[in-house]
Formats: sequence, C-alpha cells, structure tokens
Amino acid sequence: MTMADTHALRGEQTLPRLRRPEPRRPLRMEREQIADLLQAPGDPRALLEGLKRIFARGDQEVIRTWCERCAIVLGTDHRIVNLIRNLTYRLDSGERQREQFRPPVRDVYKLDTLVGTVYYANDDALNRQFFDVLMPDGKLHEPGLVDYLCRSLSEADIFVDIGAHTGYLACIAGVAGATVITMEFQQPLNRVIERNLVLNGVRRANVLEIAASDRDGMTVVPKYNAGFGSKLYDEQERGNARPFPPFGPNSQLVPMIRLDTLFADLESPPTLIKIDAEGFELRILRGAARLIAAAKTTFLVEYHCKHVGQFGTESAEIDTLFPPESWQVIHLRDQGMSELDRTGLRALIADHSGDDNIHLIFRPR
Repeated sequence: MTMADTHALRGEQTLPRLRRPEPRRPLRMEREQIADLLQAPGDPRALLEGLKRIFARGDQEVIRTWCERCAIVLGTDHRIVNLIRNLTYRLDSGERQREQFRPPVRDVYKLDTLVGTVYYANDDALNRQFFDVLMPDGKLHEPGLVDYLCRSLSEADIFVDIGAHTGYLACIAGVAGATVITMEFQQPLNRVIERNLVLNGVRRANVLEIAASDRDGMTVVPKYNAGFGSKLYDEQERGNARPFPPFGPNSQLVPMIRLDTLFADLESPPTLIKIDAEGFELRILRGAARLIAAAKTTFLVEYHCKHVGQFGTESAEIDTLFPPESWQVIHLRDQGMSELDRTGLRALIADHSGDDNIHLIFRPR
C-alpha cells in the first residue's frame, strides 16, 4: 500500500496498519540502559547515577517504578526517595493543571498512515475547517509530504514544524516517534495543536507561540481569525505606516527569533525543519545561517514563489543559501521525489513564479 492509497477516516473504520519503522539505534540503546537500571541489583550508587537519565527520558510510569526501587534499596525516608516523590507529585500535578485548560475531545478524526493511526480533535471549528477544506471526502492532504515524514522520522529525531497550523504534520511526526517542536504565531491554533498532540499521546513535544525570522525581537500581527494564509503582515515591504501599531486594541505582539538563536544550545541540532510561512521562507532561512553551514539538518520548505517578494526577497535567492557542494536538492511531489541540479531548481522556481507552491527538500550531502 502506498500513501496515495490511504484515506482519512471518520468513525471506527480503520485501514490495515503498516509496519512502523524501527527506532534508531542510539535511542534503543538508551531505552535498554534504562530497563537495565530498573532491573539491576540494589546498588545505591547505580540508583543515584541513573536518577538524571530516568527523569530526562522516562515517562511517569518509569519514574514511579524508579521511586519504588529507590525506596526498597535506600529506605522509605531517604532524602533521595523523598526528592523523587516530590518531583513525581509535581509532574502529576502539572499534568492535571494542564488538563483543566484542555476541553475534552468529543469527536475524533482518524488518519491511517505508515506509522499508525493519527487522531485529531474534530469538535472545534479550526480542525473541522482544515479537514473540510483540505481533505474533502477523506482525500489525504499532501500525501507525498506525509509519506516522506513517515519514512524519514523515528524516535531519535527532532522535528521542527514552522507554520504548524493545527498540527496536522506535527502529530504524524510525533506518532512516528520524533520529538516535536511547533512554531505557530496564531494564538488560537496553538491550543488546537496541544489538544491534537495530547490526543495522540505525544509527550516529547513543545508548542511555541513564536515566529521564526532573520532577526530576534518582536513583531505585530492583527487579531484576525486564525486560518489559512496568515502572514507576518508587519514584516512586509510597504511604504505606508503600520496598519496595526504595537499595543493597539486589535494588535498582538509576537516574539520573533532566528533559528540559529533558538537552537544554539542544543547538543544535537534538529533532524528536520519544515517551513511553511506564506512567503517568509527566505527570511527564516537567513536566520538559520549557522545551521545551514553545519550541514547536519534537513530543510523541507514549502516555497511560496509568488509571495516571497512581499517580504523584500527574491525567489532565486534560495539557490544561493544552500551551496551545491554541501547540499542536495529534491523536488517533493505527491507522485514521488526527484533530485534537481541547480539549473533544474532555477527552472522549477521560474515555472512556479505565479501559481502553486512547491515542496523542496535540502538535504546535507
């Protein structure tokens, strides 16, 4: 079965589930090490050395098991045992507090993919708008892109979704096992993203109400209804004054950050960064100069050729941002993928200067 054969489903009907990709070896090793720690003989030193790893990687069930083991080995009144109990209580309490602000899900939209069934809350207007407009009659939205994510991501990966909308792709990446970071500046959509991620049991996720850019600072967006095609209007090139000044009653301040700043302190850079920014893509990529120079992160760009000029950039610039000696360019379509040389890339951009968007993958060689 190919992704083109899958369908979005309502109700209880499901399609046959396909084999999920195996987790990559580094994370499997860490899981095995945690399992060994939980089953190891009662060595107080080993218990204390494993404490940081357990809290960093273990879910709450693992942490409770660890607490019980420490209580047996160290004694129920040991200070370490009391510390673990306190931290576990705070994690449980924090989860209950967050649940208070998440309306219960009353209707579910199901999507069968190569990595399993993905669920979306279908009881709010924003999710329903997405499915009704982009997935009418169960037609899969962007099947080539979905297929690529399912085949590329596993539990050792970090997926960054810039312009996440309702979390359609972020949930697929999370179900594939990846750590998920979403960047969405439309305030109402972030609550939807959180609900969808929780519905799929994706715990290694961070939902950031922030915009990626080529500068660090603030921008202003109007308090329009959240939806398709929203832009960072205040960043557009124009000769007149701001239509929505900061601190106005119809204005929303949004933090902006360069990707180089955001990920400067990570031990490992993101595995895959997807960008869908309605023409702001080049400004975002300018703010990722160090990540691009390091050539360790794959960039998946939905390129809005006809909109990039609104932000003072030229569509051909994307060719110069990724040096050909370090980067492979792939054209991703619903029918499959094809590698492009730089002449082919420039021709493709010229052919799409006034119509549909194109999906481009820039992969380190």
